[in-house]
Amino acid sequence: MTQKITVTIPVGPELHHRRWLDECLDSITGQTVPPDEVLLIDDMAGLPSYRKRGYRVWRSPWLLGTAHAFNFGVALAAHELVIMLGS
Repeated sequence: MTQKITVTIPVGPELHHRRWLDECLDSITGQTVPPDEVLLIDDMAGLPSYRKRGYRVWRSPWLLGTAHAFNFGVALAAHELVIMLGS
């Protein structure tokens, strides 16, 4: 039995955090074995449209920073195996 995988990606408020996000998500979901869950940590980036595209989005109520956003991503992941990917 294979383990289910969550990929968590914190996305900050600056443009460079979002510039390649679409290409990144296309690459992740296009893998031979795609993850069972993609969790975007919206660290004041404004990502509401990604929820409509089937990604799980958690919006931070305050600016966390990368390390804390990764911690929230691990805590909120639906699966035990978590891959952390920086935006």
